Amino acid sequence: MLPVLQAVGRVDFSARLASVSVPTLVLCGSKDRPNLPAAMQLAQGIRGVQLHIIPGAGHQSHVQAPEEFSRALGAFLGGAAATGK
Repeated sequence: MLPVLQAVGRVDFSARLASVSVPTLVLCGSKDRPNLPAAMQLAQGIRGVQLHIIPGAGHQSHVQAPEEFSRALGAFLGGAAATGK
């Protein structure tokens, strides 16, 4: 299993982020130290992305801050539905 995880860790799609052409929301907890840098990188690479950092939440932001998570997701989905995308 370890070799598989190491291989996955080496995969880099950052050069293809600019080709993402659909509405995109990146959600991450402010205390999710392992994933916060990746969330920031995604947000920098995707045109028109919405980045939402959930204050005080860690990796399981949907469990740790369900109201904020749901509010951010609902606002994004409502906006995406309004634009027809």
